[in-house]
Amino acid sequence: MLVDKRGVIAGMALNGIVKKGEREEAEKRLAELDDEKFKTIFRLLYKVNEKIDLFTKYDVDELFECRILSVDERYRGKGLANILMADSVKTAKSAGFKVCKADATGLYSQKVCLKQGFRVEAEIPYAELDESIRPAPPHEALKLMVKLID
Repeated sequence: MLVDKRGVIAGMALNGIVKKGEREEAEKRLAELDDEKFKTIFRLLYKVNEKIDLFTKYDVDELFECRILSVDERYRGKGLANILMADSVKTAKSAGFKVCKADATGLYSQKVCLKQGFRVEAEIPYAELDESIRPAPPHEALKLMVKLID
């Protein structure tokens, strides 16, 4: 989390660990929820992650995942997202992870990931989605992005 001099949160990154087989279990539990918008969003996230088995490709049982990257609109354009993502990758490296992943839903988070050395492993163009859930331009696709940590 980044905080300004007054103690106001300027931005944050929420990271976690994904273990092999967890996504499949989470998908099964998704049907039990009542919130249709939440279910739609998570089905989409699961769908992009089904396109490639990162665990097999990189021969790992766990992945470090940047789950949320957010900067308050009053602080955007100052490079804070890059600082947060760089710190996330540093945390992953110090914890011994070989792979860091992000489900980058917007153009700006995708640019941050690319700047930090991530590459696109899979994507779902938003043009393929129902208009009711399609983000407005300039966002064009949901991208599963990965950085190998050396």
